[in-house]
Amino acid sequence: FDFGRVRRKAMLFLRCVLVVALASGVKVRSPAPEWEATALLPSGEFATVSSSDYLGKWLVLFFYPLDMTFVCPTEIVAYSDAYESELQGIGAEVVGVSIDSKFAHLKWTETAREDGGVGQLKIPLVSDITKKLSIAYDVLTEDEDPVHPGVAMRGTFIVDPTGTLRAFTVHDEPLGRSVAETVRAVKGLQFADSHAGEGCPANWEPGASSIVANPTDSKTFFKAWA
Repeated sequence: FDFGRVRRKAMLFLRCVLVVALASGVKVRSPAPEWEATALLPSGEFATVSSSDYLGKWLVLFFYPLDMTFVCPTEIVAYSDAYESELQGIGAEVVGVSIDSKFAHLKWTETAREDGGVGQLKIPLVSDITKKLSIAYDVLTEDEDPVHPGVAMRGTFIVDPTGTLRAFTVHDEPLGRSVAETVRAVKGLQFADSHAGEGCPANWEPGASSIVANPTDSKTFFKAWA
C-alpha cells in the first residue's frame, strides 16, 4: 500500500477544489457560503446544524486549526464568554468550526481548562471533517506544512440576518484573534444598518461619534476629531 501516493492524490484533489472555491470567491456584501454539518452543542449532544438555522440573526462563524492544541482553546473560551456576556444579548450567535471529528470536540469539552481543554462551552463546535466548510470559506491551508497540513486557519466571518457576509479576517496559525474586535465589528455593523448614511470611524465604540457620510455634514465630526 503506497500511502505517499494516496496522500499526493488527496492533496491534488483538495487543490483542485480550492481552485473552484477561489474562483467563486468569498466577498463582503455577497451571500455567505451555505453549509450544513454535525455540531457538538453546549448540552453535550450532537446535532445537524446549518447556515439556514441562523437566518434572521447575526452570526459570527469562526474557524480554528485543531482541537487539543495551544492557541485555539484561548480563542474558543473567549468567544464562548463573549457570546454569553455580550453577543447573545444583541442578537448574534457564535459557531466554531474545525476539521476535527465530533468525538474530538466532545473529548476536548470534557477536558479541564487547566489541562489544555475548553471545558463547558456556551457555543456549538462544528465538525468539518469533510473540509467542505473550510474550502468554501477559503481558509484551508494549501501548502504542505508538516505541522499544520490541510487544516483551517483562523478565519472569522460576520454574517448578517439576511445571510450576507459583512466582514471577515483570516489570521495565520500562530496569531490568536482579538475577540473584543469581533464584538466591536458586530456592534458597528448593527449601528451602521440602523443609521443609514453614517459610518463608524477608526476605533469606534458604541456611544462614540459617527461620521455623516457626505462632504458637508462630515465636517462636524472632523472639527472635533482634528
